Amino acid sequence: MPSVLSVVKVFEFFAVFLSVLLQEPPMPDFAFELSRSFERLCGPQSDELRATLAKLCAALAAGHSCIKTAPQNSPLIGRPGEFKPLTQDKDRLYLTRYWWYESQLAKRLRQLAGEKCDVDLARLARLLDELFPASSIQPDLQKVAAAAAVMQKLTVISGGPGTGKTTTVLRILAALQIMGDNTLSIKMAAPTGKAAARMSESVRERKASLAVTPETLAVIPETASTLHRLLGPRPDGSFKHHAANPLALDVLVVDEASMIDLALMAQLVEALPAHARLILLGDKDQLDAVDAGAVFAELCSLKSPDADFIQALKSATGVEISSSKAPASCVGNAVMTLEHSHRFAAGGGIGKLASLVNSGDAKGALALLQPDDLFAEAETELGWQPSSKTLLSRCDQGYAAYWQAVQAGDVDAAFAAFDTFRVLTALREGHTGVMGVNQQLEAHWQAKKFVPENSLWYAGRPVLITQNDYGVQLYNGDIGLTFIENGAPRVAFKGEGNTLRWFSPARLPAHETALALTVHKSQGSEFDEVILLLPDQPHELLSRSLIYTGLTRAKKKVEIWGSNDVLSKAIARQSIRQSGLAAALR
Repeated sequence: MPSVLSVVKVFEFFAVFLSVLLQEPPMPDFAFELSRSFERLCGPQSDELRATLAKLCAALAAGHSCIKTAPQNSPLIGRPGEFKPLTQDKDRLYLTRYWWYESQLAKRLRQLAGEKCDVDLARLARLLDELFPASSIQPDLQKVAAAAAVMQKLTVISGGPGTGKTTTVLRILAALQIMGDNTLSIKMAAPTGKAAARMSESVRERKASLAVTPETLAVIPETASTLHRLLGPRPDGSFKHHAANPLALDVLVVDEASMIDLALMAQLVEALPAHARLILLGDKDQLDAVDAGAVFAELCSLKSPDADFIQALKSATGVEISSSKAPASCVGNAVMTLEHSHRFAAGGGIGKLASLVNSGDAKGALALLQPDDLFAEAETELGWQPSSKTLLSRCDQGYAAYWQAVQAGDVDAAFAAFDTFRVLTALREGHTGVMGVNQQLEAHWQAKKFVPENSLWYAGRPVLITQNDYGVQLYNGDIGLTFIENGAPRVAFKGEGNTLRWFSPARLPAHETALALTVHKSQGSEFDEVILLLPDQPHELLSRSLIYTGLTRAKKKVEIWGSNDVLSKAIARQSIRQSGLAAALR
């Protein structure tokens, strides 16, 4: 029989083994190889455990951090804090890496939410009156969110497109600097390069309108970085900044927080210095992160302001917010929701459709897209097509201005035209997936002589970066456009201040054609017109949040291409990820 020490060493080996292999959630077939490895080391395992392990790996691949299951007896499964490959915490079973991320994140969030700031409410009220002029939109929830962010170290602000998250956070930063005598070190970040660039652009556009002194304006940042760049990636996959080497900042603002997975959020919060404030911005109704976890949505579900906090907010803003029906939570005061959209008119088609989708009203959504009343006035912001047969000719129309700019060699006009129209797909594979649509469009435009045959790099080829490269400063989500100069292709990317950065194709990190995008990849972007292309048959990846995210990328018009059945089942399906984070924060 092996000694206890040798068994412990085996488990230590597997803990390291798992920590390397599980940088990304494992695919379901990984469970078979993992079971075989465990059996070689620990002997045969029960059929029940093998089935449970397969279920757990499949759940991780689908974005869950754990599964619900009754406890099982196995040397592979430990209690919380034990050094075992699997951890059973009450009725939840985790790969230990994810249990650790979840428990450490919950612990740090509790600390942040539990530390109140000593604020002169009378002074804050005067300052907020200056920063938030009287508004016809009441109650002024932007002002309330700003007060909450000054009064505490953790603030979570959720709002749909056009609800003023950037405007609100700018005024929050101004208030914090003024209350802190313009001495605070503030950093801004986002999960992807595209989201960071959009945040930087929005802040620069709105910063000059702040009614503050030049001294305060000077200490409000204008540039956001990616979270990975902020944390400082190392070749082994770890980060330079962590609990023992925290970030040098007083305030961290993170945009598009719904895109952040459990592992990255845990590492981000761990890297905050003890005194720092954290402000998370996002849209709780958007798609969750690609990898395991739904941290932002879970935090928003815990909104439960207590009576003392409601009264303090009223003293600072004159607004009395309502209490919540949600169970009390240690982060309940941290969650603020912005409700009024300045982008979508109250009676506009996109806003109405988004509301119906979020409420799960498939019948109402279909009636809005296809009114039964023949005399009903059509929504000019909405369109519907039951099939994709005419997609290529529709794309000829949508991309016409883009191809004109490309053929004229007008780079600025090409970038402007490219963002006016986009095809978004629900899936990657299949003829209605992003790979199939991009191939069909290239073949179609080859036949029309816009694109030369048998040429990977052609004038007008848009490319999406899919992997961060800190050496050349191109990041996941960046989109470049290809032009031909002296017979050779060069790819242009927009840098800070809309400056152009040119690259040879050989210098680009991993990339793919981006005539169409998946809805996941479109997060953080917006376009004048959007085609949301659904598959021919219902699919497990279709959900209410995917439909909502896709249609709200449009500023002026969205067309949904798909059958009644596929759209109805997608709206009815609410994707809820298994996790223990919310329970740990109650």
